[in-house]
Parts: sequence; structure tokens; C-alpha cells
Amino acid sequence: MTDFPITPSEAIDCFARLGTNATRRDKTLIISKFGASGDYPACTNLVYNNAISDGADVLDCPVQISKDGIPFCLSSIDLLDSTTVAQTSFIDLVTSSFLQPKDDPDSEISKVVRAIRKKLQQIEMLETKQSKGHILDDQQMAKLQSKSALESSLSELGIPVETSQNKESSSTQPEGKG
Repeated sequence: MTDFPITPSEAIDCFARLGTNATRRDKTLIISKFGASGDYPACTNLVYNNAISDGADVLDCPVQISKDGIPFCLSSIDLLDSTTVAQTSFIDLVTSSFLQPKDDPDSEISKVVRAIRKKLQQIEMLETKQSKGHILDDQQMAKLQSKSALESSLSELGIPVETSQNKESSSTQPEGKG
């Protein structure tokens, strides 16, 4: 008997043959990685059902998330490694925009703008804390000092700098009188 059986069925066979000859009886926890993949294709309903019927206590299922947000069990995100997709017409999708989205400079800029605005909001909250007498640590003080550089970055991108004070004053004053 070995601690490292080659297949799940060998592991189950090892424990099945212990019978009454074992000197000590321990409660064994059987964990099935990818199901009983020595018998059936990994990460399939068939393999998980087989592992359960063989007595597995835990099923290890590597979860991937599809582009539309649906979770599914698959051992690798690379379909070429674990499926027969290369033998189908779907192989053409490897180079399509479905898997490799085009580099859209506008989307990259909007990501940068969102990140800068988020940092500026954090700085505003720190300024509010500081004005109420809270003592800020060195890291928080460094964030405060980065405010002008962040505002300059927005200006260089042609984006107006929005603060909560600007938003409040523009919403309270009549249009055209700000």
C-alpha cells in the first residue's frame, strides 16, 4: 500500500482492502480532484457522479468564469489543453475579438480617469477627517500631497476636476449663474 496511489480507483481499492486487518481504524476523508479523472474525463458531470458513487467526501472542482459571468468547472482556462476544441470550427475563435478584445484607447483613458477620480475622492475624505481634528498617518499625508499631481493629470487628459464642493455649488445655483 502506498500513500500516493496512481489513480482514484487505486486509492479506493487500497482502503477497501484494509478490512478488519488494519491495526488502527481511522476515519478517512476522500478528496476527489477533478472527480475520478482516472476513469472518465476530468471536470464532467459523469466524473463527479462517479466520484460520489465511489464514496468521495469532497469534490475538488476548479471553477472558471465565462465571459458572460457564468461559473463552470474546467481544469484550465486554455481550452486547447483540456478539450477537443482544436478539432472543431471553434478553433477560429482563438484569434477573434471574443477572446482577445481590441485595444480601445478610449476605454484605457476612462479606466485611468476612474482611478484618478477614486483617488481624489479618497483625498477629499482625508481632508474632511483632517479638518475635524483627526490625526493622519504618514501614508495618508502622502496621499494628500499627491492631490495637485492627480488634478494635473486629469487636466492633461482634458477632463474637468470634480470635487464634492463643485457638485454641491453647481446643484444649488441656478443654471448659468455659477
